[in-house]
Amino acid sequence: MRLPYDMGNAGDLLKHGVLAEFVRWRCERGASFRFIDLFGGEPCNQSAPDAGAVKRFRSLLPRETALRMAQIDIEKARYYGSGLLVKNIAEKTGKGKVHVLINDKCEARRERLEREESLFLLKEAFPCISADAYEAFEEIVCQGKLEKVDLVLIDPFDDFLNPNKGEHYKEVIPQIKETIKQDAAVILFALNKNPCKGVGQKFDQPLKKQAGG
Repeated sequence: MRLPYDMGNAGDLLKHGVLAEFVRWRCERGASFRFIDLFGGEPCNQSAPDAGAVKRFRSLLPRETALRMAQIDIEKARYYGSGLLVKNIAEKTGKGKVHVLINDKCEARRERLEREESLFLLKEAFPCISADAYEAFEEIVCQGKLEKVDLVLIDPFDDFLNPNKGEHYKEVIPQIKETIKQDAAVILFALNKNPCKGVGQKFDQPLKKQAGG
């Protein structure tokens, strides 16, 4: 299943479905927290509201699900990324309070998210923070700047395990452990294209090591 362009695919339904339900659960309990999206994403528009992908989205997700509630413009074929999704579900719930902070390596995208979508930039809470998501996460964790109920989304797509792009899982997984020590929560959504071979198999090793297994 695929919705507009690079957003709204089957992976996004899993990631955003979990994220929306978790945020709704927190908000329904009156929690106030910061949502930190290190890999900001913009809304995507599809050419026609009656396109097949949009129809499948509507048929797969009952209206009472948090993801369906958060995708407030899906009938217009507009699919929202993580930052706006969290903002929407918090507003729909009407309880608690979520302060959405986004970051992205692309300056133009950061500006559009701030200007057109009324989201807050990560640098407002963390001055001088790097635009690179991995460096920003390391800076935040190492400086102990996370608050007790912060929720951090790490969504690196396929470069997380890619040996040609730094194999970022090697430093990020230990940093997630430190994040948990600061009583913050992390949602990691990493694409493991080949879990049975090579790098895909190596991914389990640091996870087990950090979990003490």
